[in-house]
Amino acid sequence: PLVRLYKSYLNLGIGNYFTPFGELSIATERSKTGMLAFYARHFSSNGTLKLENLEKVYAGYMDNEAVMYGKKFFRNSILSGSVGFSHLMRHAYGYDTLIAWSPEKEDIRLAFMNAGADASFSSLRSDSGLLVYDFSAGYNMFRQSADLWQHTVSFDADAGKSIRALGPSKAARRAGVSDFYGRLRAAYDLSLFNAAITDRPRHIITINPSLSKRSNEWSFRLGAAAVTESRYFTGTMGDEYGTRFHVYPDIDFSLSVIPSFLVFNLGLEGGLEDNSAPEMVQINPFLVTDGSLFTLPYTDKQIVASAGFSGGSIPSTSYRITGSYSVFREMPFLSNNIWSDLVVNEGVGNHFIPVVSDGNLANVNGEVTTVITRTISATARADYYHYSLTGIDHPYNKPSWEGSVKVKYNLRDKILAGATLNAIGQRKALVTMLPLAGPPVTTRTIDLPAHVSLNLTGEYRYTKILSFWVKMNNISFNRYYEWAFYPSQRFLFMAGFSYSL
Repeated sequence: PLVRLYKSYLNLGIGNYFTPFGELSIATERSKTGMLAFYARHFSSNGTLKLENLEKVYAGYMDNEAVMYGKKFFRNSILSGSVGFSHLMRHAYGYDTLIAWSPEKEDIRLAFMNAGADASFSSLRSDSGLLVYDFSAGYNMFRQSADLWQHTVSFDADAGKSIRALGPSKAARRAGVSDFYGRLRAAYDLSLFNAAITDRPRHIITINPSLSKRSNEWSFRLGAAAVTESRYFTGTMGDEYGTRFHVYPDIDFSLSVIPSFLVFNLGLEGGLEDNSAPEMVQINPFLVTDGSLFTLPYTDKQIVASAGFSGGSIPSTSYRITGSYSVFREMPFLSNNIWSDLVVNEGVGNHFIPVVSDGNLANVNGEVTTVITRTISATARADYYHYSLTGIDHPYNKPSWEGSVKVKYNLRDKILAGATLNAIGQRKALVTMLPLAGPPVTTRTIDLPAHVSLNLTGEYRYTKILSFWVKMNNISFNRYYEWAFYPSQRFLFMAGFSYSL
């Protein structure tokens, strides 16, 4: 029998630093014709933190989110759509304590708003001999202030079909060899900005055809992506509006050396990474409020080559080891910004400016998941990074390594517990001092030490509809600085309950 679905779900909690949390989900029950649902979430904190000079500053933040979405089922297709809104607020509390500064809470407040809608029409056919498709369109409005906003319109198309004319012989088909599968993906993104940011829009057009084939022991995909970008480019004579054309490989090969135990994979691809304002705010919302957040260049990942192994050593253990090497242009890094004249509001290192560099990156990643007993499972993951950059000395705010170990405990779905040990390596941070009168510009580098922290969670399911939970995050021996001058909250304890109707 199918597991019973409940129409609504409520999750409430509160923690130190006066940290309230709330989550509400309302949805229709199972239906053959469609579904409609609503989801809302609130998470905020209102505490203060001590800086290097032991001065307490307000470091509150808030995230609000609400979305309504639905689906309509047809015989061979599905129509879906959503309308959403999100609001994010941060306070730029971190600054260089060598400089005396006592701002008001309103002076360092940053607020961002996202609102949008999307719709898609896709096939439900499971026969690859028929046309399989997915067409979608979306709109998003992102706003930082009355003079800093952007509108984004996007269209995506994805269609594919087996090519029976190039099908395998009967003997090969018995060995699991499939027909060739042809696929075409296309996308168009248009970004429009307020005139205070730029007077021209940004365009990205992508066309990605590919041809793939597989058997029980191997699979491959051969394709290429053609991408056109139109925007302002930095030139010798200043910023000039223009268009660039890129061609990226889209190649993947997989071979089952020992079925289920050892699978070898090779990949060769590339792409254009849109460092859009909504995405950068999730990484660092403290960029200077002069419009730089909206005009970051796209990162041109000219080529990304990867190779790796994956599989399972025993039935309850799986592993994955991957190495990759990428060559890129115009990757943005961030530097704390200090003006020589402190009359300027953003003048003591609490805001950031983008620093762009070309270069390459070598990355080695490993992950192991295992079931220790019926009730205990564990996952370990580690990454090593090595940057070679042409424009700057260090990959600022990027660690050379990071890793985590997660252990989960589940006793008959009644008592659940978890522990996560996170570690991040030493990083370099850049501080740029900009005089208002012009050059010279001076810089200095700050070391951010390695950090290890522990997170603990526990949940007791009193009934199928009522449970109680606790969370303890950031248990550590030293302070963690996510950015230079920005200490994070230390020990955070939260408790709450969830209830289904």
